[in-house]
Amino acid sequence: MPGEPLRAYISRFTIEAAKVKRLTKEGRLTAILGRIEHPGELWKDIKRLTVASMAEFLNRADGFIKLEEAVWRVDTVGQKKNQQHTSSVGTSAQNSIYHNSSNPNGKRSNNDNRQGDGKKGKFTGNTE
Repeated sequence: MPGEPLRAYISRFTIEAAKVKRLTKEGRLTAILGRIEHPGELWKDIKRLTVASMAEFLNRADGFIKLEEAVWRVDTVGQKKNQQHTSSVGTSAQNSIYHNSSNPNGKRSNNDNRQGDGKKGKFTGNTE
């Protein structure tokens, strides 16, 4: 399957191949090689250096599995750090803007707890 992790593909293939009666070693190798993602790194490696047996394929695939999983871990950790950084930046920015917005009784105020003259005016847009 496109995008499927290599370890999952090999595991699924092994289970399904075990169900097939009279599957030869060559047939098994041909079948697994036929579904390797084109032009993935493992596929390129196999085209460059041919594989003679299932054991050789699994040994070569193991290195690619480890690389694939290491890249996945780095990407996952990077995404988590980015999410934490984004949420903490937003929180600290909000806190710094509204740090004096509450009065002692817990109510929010938009005038830094100053008392107004009680008159309500109309905004005209003039700043003079």
